Amino acid sequence: MKILDRQNCEWVEAHWDAHYNTITTQDGLRIPESQIFAIEDDERDKYVVCASCGEMIPNTKAAIKKHQELMSKSDKCFNCKYLRETNVKTDKKSYTRNEDGTYNYVAKVTSKLLCNVTYSYNDINSENANKNCRYRQCAEKGVKKIESFFAQYPDAFDCLATVDALDSKIWEFNYIPNHNVCMYKAKKKFTLYAKVNSKGIIREFDCVYRGYSNYCVYSKKYDKLFWLDGNRYMDRPYYNISDARINEIKTLISQIYTKEN
Repeated sequence: MKILDRQNCEWVEAHWDAHYNTITTQDGLRIPESQIFAIEDDERDKYVVCASCGEMIPNTKAAIKKHQELMSKSDKCFNCKYLRETNVKTDKKSYTRNEDGTYNYVAKVTSKLLCNVTYSYNDINSENANKNCRYRQCAEKGVKKIESFFAQYPDAFDCLATVDALDSKIWEFNYIPNHNVCMYKAKKKFTLYAKVNSKGIIREFDCVYRGYSNYCVYSKKYDKLFWLDGNRYMDRPYYNISDARINEIKTLISQIYTKEN
């Protein structure tokens, strides 16, 4: 799969890491969705999520069946990652000699098997182990698709704007925080910056509200602002900005994307 990195606006080879539930580049860098403008050949379609325990499962009948068989019966515990062994004892050792002179070693091992899904250790046959089993309802609740912003809003950012689209009557050059970014400030009563990368592409906007930065990007396709909250795109900003101010910001930003870029 490929991702269009929002910071540098470059296509980067990546893959879906089901273990960490994240997109990872070939260099091992984990990229949240909020740092991506577009995805090609999204590998997340090859996985589903268990609706009960939330575990990532390859989207094949065999893998889903194997996971759903991890229900709360002690004979299903033997491949479970929460299984722990204690009081291991080895006895009745025996050796058999092979024709080539090598030996086979056979021993009887006994141990006590415990479930470690909670803070306490419970015998796998106990009522507590059965009640707290993470996989107890996996077979009943089934699986669902991985929730993804780009599945909900396909091609959200198929139209990007450049610095040339900033009207000099409204926007003025402000400062350069580092060698990769330039900031342009709107000539308005409220504080709004356009952050432009080294390629001249607007990568995000910064609305400063009561001293706090609220970062957002605009989708021309959906005529909507999406706000950056950690690793996600959100419908609303983290800080409670009034609807009137949000509409004012959106109107100002959308004018940039009506021009040819």
